Amino acid sequence: MLNDLEQLCAAPGVSGDEGEAANTAERLLAPLGTVTRTSLGSVLCRMPAPREGLPKVMLAAHLDSIGMMVFQITDRGFVRAAACGGLDRRALSGARVTLHATGEDPGPLPGVVLATPPHLSDGKSLPPKTDSLSIDLGLSAAEARRRIRHGDRITLDGPLVGLLGDRVASACLDDRAGCAAVIAAARMLAGCNTAQICVALVSQEEVGSAGASTAAFLLQPDYAFAVDVSFGITPDDVKAEYPSNSDTADRIKDGLWEDLGFEITTYDEPGSSIRSEALEAIAQQLGRIGFKVTYRTVSKSRMSTNLGRGEFE
Repeated sequence: MLNDLEQLCAAPGVSGDEGEAANTAERLLAPLGTVTRTSLGSVLCRMPAPREGLPKVMLAAHLDSIGMMVFQITDRGFVRAAACGGLDRRALSGARVTLHATGEDPGPLPGVVLATPPHLSDGKSLPPKTDSLSIDLGLSAAEARRRIRHGDRITLDGPLVGLLGDRVASACLDDRAGCAAVIAAARMLAGCNTAQICVALVSQEEVGSAGASTAAFLLQPDYAFAVDVSFGITPDDVKAEYPSNSDTADRIKDGLWEDLGFEITTYDEPGSSIRSEALEAIAQQLGRIGFKVTYRTVSKSRMSTNLGRGEFE
């Protein structure tokens, strides 16, 4: 599994441009079944089923990582970039990055996120805003414009490194760790005779989860397990029964969530009520802890039309 994780972390795959990460995922999944790629860049693997009529189980994780995207090249050769996904701007000042250029003489270009030195600041300077980052590649304006195109993705440098205690660190463990775990689980389930196993390593999770929506529609699983990362442990962690976010805490009363809810949408299965019955059961279970859940069903043709138009809600 560690070898798989190292290969996945070494492949760039910022949201919307997961190509190299998808190539690595395809290679790792190829021995397990039939591998295809969706138009949005997700990698799907349908493992062989021992017989017809078995429930279909989908193992999912997201392939994309946070990063940046070029939107301007200045007359001094600096690159202006915006965030792809939820970048933490506190960690960006002076960060080393790689720009994956697609213009003339394409390839990776090393750079650094610009930051005002502390001794030149007024002591009140803030980290750079994630919607307007400046990156120095050491190129003239003419050379930068020759090699770089608007929309080129930028990754944070951070290859997989081993820590003490069998732990690892990388700039893209979210969610290459989940991908490696899903691939390892699929290998363990090879030859399963009680279900058909499918794997979905999906695109664009960091910018709206479009890859997951379309992959689930294509595979139509009966059950799904999604694997993603959580927060790491830090020395100043405070143990609490509930999340420390004040807004969240204010919404908890007597162990129940108040004024929180969401809507679930699925499509009708002709001749079967299994989906609507499952939604009703989910709504009842979440209702017991205070969530307000509404659900609706639409026709399969309408769902297909909406997804084709890029409407994923």
